[in-house]
Amino acid sequence: MGCLNLKKNKLIIVQDTNEKGEKVYKVQDNRRLFLITSNKDLASRVFKQLKLDYQKQREQENASKI
Repeated sequence: MGCLNLKKNKLIIVQDTNEKGEKVYKVQDNRRLFLITSNKDLASRVFKQLKLDYQKQREQENASKI
């Protein structure tokens, strides 16, 4: 039997510093890194779109359980 990951896969934006000392934003969840950018607006837009995709996927999974 396989191992189940019961931890919620939460999408986040992390502010970090790159090798040059510049501020960067990372859009990621527990399993994947989707984007690294210095543009905060771009990180926010990608985050919002991915959040919508997550919600749609969750709704489809819930509908298929019925």
